Amino acid sequence: MQNAEEEDEDVATILEFEDKVDDLEADDIQKMAEKYLDENYILGILMPETDEIKE
Repeated sequence: MQNAEEEDEDVATILEFEDKVDDLEADDIQKMAEKYLDENYILGILMPETDEIKE
């Protein structure tokens, strides 16, 4: 909310985010992937830290 305020955006759009995500269909995601993902993209997988140290 602070970021929206700093960017002079309507804070109410935060409440609409989940609805917009729910409205997405697989075809929408596929079209965007074809448009933006090509041989120049990086796939990053985040591995969250745990309390347990692995050796």
